[in-house]
Amino acid sequence: MEIKRNDPCHCGSGKKYKKCCLKKASIIQIHEVKEERFLQNKHMLVLKVRDFVNRQIPPTPYYKLQAEFKKRTHYSIHKKLENGFFEFWLFFFHRFENGLRGIEWFTQEIGPRLSEEERKMANTWQSLTPKVVQAVNIENDTIFFEDMLTKEQYPVAYVKENVPTLAPWYGTVTLLEPFEDVFYFNGVRIFEDPQSVNRAVEKIKELMDTTNQSQEHVMFDYFPEILAELLTDEREDKNEKREITEYTLQYKVEDEQALSSFIHRVEQFEIDTWDDKSKRCSWVGNWSEYTDSEITGPILIAEVYGKLFVEKDVLEFNSLNQTRIEEFKQMVQTLIDSSTLSYTNQKTNVITIPLNAEIRDMMVTTEKDTPQYFALYAQNDLRVQFDKPLRQFDGLSIKELIDTGRKDDADIWLKQMEYNMYLQVNQQHKNVETTADYNTVRKELGFALSPFVTGGDKRKSSFEQIEAPYQEQQILVVAEDIPYYEQLGFTPETSNNFYSEDFVTFFKEKTAGKSENTMKKYRNSLNDLRVILEQHSLTSWEECDQLFWNQVFVNDFRDLYETITKTVIKDFISTTKALAKWLDQEKRTSSLSKVVVQVTKETEEELIRSVELVKSTV
Repeated sequence: MEIKRNDPCHCGSGKKYKKCCLKKASIIQIHEVKEERFLQNKHMLVLKVRDFVNRQIPPTPYYKLQAEFKKRTHYSIHKKLENGFFEFWLFFFHRFENGLRGIEWFTQEIGPRLSEEERKMANTWQSLTPKVVQAVNIENDTIFFEDMLTKEQYPVAYVKENVPTLAPWYGTVTLLEPFEDVFYFNGVRIFEDPQSVNRAVEKIKELMDTTNQSQEHVMFDYFPEILAELLTDEREDKNEKREITEYTLQYKVEDEQALSSFIHRVEQFEIDTWDDKSKRCSWVGNWSEYTDSEITGPILIAEVYGKLFVEKDVLEFNSLNQTRIEEFKQMVQTLIDSSTLSYTNQKTNVITIPLNAEIRDMMVTTEKDTPQYFALYAQNDLRVQFDKPLRQFDGLSIKELIDTGRKDDADIWLKQMEYNMYLQVNQQHKNVETTADYNTVRKELGFALSPFVTGGDKRKSSFEQIEAPYQEQQILVVAEDIPYYEQLGFTPETSNNFYSEDFVTFFKEKTAGKSENTMKKYRNSLNDLRVILEQHSLTSWEECDQLFWNQVFVNDFRDLYETITKTVIKDFISTTKALAKWLDQEKRTSSLSKVVVQVTKETEEELIRSVELVKSTV
């Protein structure tokens, strides 16, 4: 339904439509028309300035100027942008033999023939002074850039033609042109990270000291050198490398079933896949928990000490930490003693990486409704690095920088980390609605909050080391064993009980090639013991003590039947004793067989007498 001018405004203000949103829409439309006209005029005037300057410079001097500009910028500008920056320098910075800059020469010669609108714009361009600016705030469609030397702030229009993208704390060397109540960038510009912006500022200060010139003169006269400093980090050789070593242990698998049982019992092993096609797991530890006010549940993080792979009859374990290699050798020594594994080889592989690169293999667990990019936030939480020495700060940590009075350096580092994470997460993920939290960290260190952090001053997060969380080890049932699990009464829900795999393995060994009666004996007896175990809250065979077995034979087993035969009793007792003996041998349980034998010796006669008593009563 169309709203009329005199109708109440649909926004709920109580005003007539013509006095409210219609008026606002008209103002916005007028501004958009003016802005479009302004941008068109800028483009047309640039073409006229280019045409004028090109006509004034013969080819040979023009190429010499190009060569000079490339040399002074240390060839740091990408080829696609090189010509644009060269022309920008010719128009606004370079002084020709007549002492005039390109825009001044153009205005003097062509100005009288320009329209009043063009002449006014050309005069404005003559008055612009270069600045090094950094984004320090954002409000709706306006980004506030701060002059890094004067600290004056400029509201810049956040429109695609002016600022295509946004990143926290980025900046540039530029000219800012006023239009109505905001500013627009004049000419080409390239936005760089906080550390690069700071380098450009330091270069200006250095030139001011060495030349004894004002900031404005330095920025006009040395624009190529300042631009090069913005684009090139001369203090860090990006080609500098270092070497790290990857260690690999190799074993021959002699007993695949025993190895599988061992892997699933060790809580520090996290199973990736473990079936006939692929057997892979990770050894993890050093657990941490990340919480954030923007998500519903915590994120758990663990360091991956190494990775284990089994292919055919070969086990490989690799790690970048030699200490973990030695610890793994000790961990699997029992498997070597029991002839489950046999050691075959150890090899090393040298890997070359950038000098400041750090390889961290982490495992991350999140809630289902947590956006994937929060894993990056948790893995890169700055609180992990507070006490770590940083090469760029002479080995000082962030906390040490602050303690020694270098708070500005720490602030630049914080801004750089926020900038890096913003770019990384937006490159890897689409629809990123929430930024990383740097405000909690800034509060802890005593810095002003970042305006680019989602949630502002209400955002809270934490990062703490925790004990390894209890995670029930998932027993992976191979397809060929499913019928055995079913025969013994296990369901998908109970097949993960601590005794389920042991029951199946024991049952297969005892019944292989045997008669139907033997299979029936073990199947029925193990089914009875499974039902009894399901009634108790136990997590390991070590908890099955003498008191437990007394309860089994005196009460639990007897309660399973309304009527019972001697054969069922004897089958159950002999099967349980055989299982206990097998567990002592295969699982190295401590004297389980001895306890079961003792309890059955004390209870068997009483069980049989109860059967005879029932028969005589009947």
